[in-house]
Amino acid sequence: MSESTTETVRPAPSIVLQIFIFIALVAVTKLVLVGVSYVYSTEHSVQVGYLAVMSFFGLGKFVIFAPVVKSLDVDILFNSYELAAMVIYMDTAVAFLIVYNFHLLKKIYFIGDKLQHIQEDSYYLLQSSKWMYDFAIIAIVLFVSFPIAGTGAIGAAFLASILGFSRLVSIFWIFVGSVLGCFSLAFGAVYFKAKLKVFLESPIFFFTSIGVFVLLLFLAGWKMKRMIAKQRELEKENGKASS
Repeated sequence: MSESTTETVRPAPSIVLQIFIFIALVAVTKLVLVGVSYVYSTEHSVQVGYLAVMSFFGLGKFVIFAPVVKSLDVDILFNSYELAAMVIYMDTAVAFLIVYNFHLLKKIYFIGDKLQHIQEDSYYLLQSSKWMYDFAIIAIVLFVSFPIAGTGAIGAAFLASILGFSRLVSIFWIFVGSVLGCFSLAFGAVYFKAKLKVFLESPIFFFTSIGVFVLLLFLAGWKMKRMIAKQRELEKENGKASS
């Protein structure tokens, strides 16, 4: 498949704008951490950084459930709604970074290859789900809202680009999707905590509920990967047939 097939529709912004956006994101993130340290404590600031890394590289939006998991060795200093706000900021910052700095990031060793892979997967997913063209906004919002590991903002930014959204419009809908997904999970976490005693009194109901939820997420992820793989193979066959 040619690079132009999955290349972003929009031309690259000026190098000055790309550098400005990157520096601005670093500065704002630093201000957020300083603000957390000032309003709460240095320990809070360190922990929010730790939780952000855990969210990006493993837990995804499920980090919002950390305050209600009693088996953790670390005392979580934030409530679920505060962690939801953290993830929303992360999704929005990542959206800015990808939308404005992709042309620079793809030149970085390892990171560039990973982003290229996500971009290709986004393209194949879109090609295998033509309904996304008719319901583009809904597709982007759902993609960000879905609680996967890392941040759905990366894939959503590529989807928005392929669908022809402007940069700021893409970021706006990614923000909306993040708000809906994160605060829904936060509400679920708070409800779960309030009903924890009831769940523990009925272990069968508790483990069945968790099992069904995890199974549904696994099936959704498996289905998405299968759609991507099938579309990738289909386009390879079409390419061979046309050559």
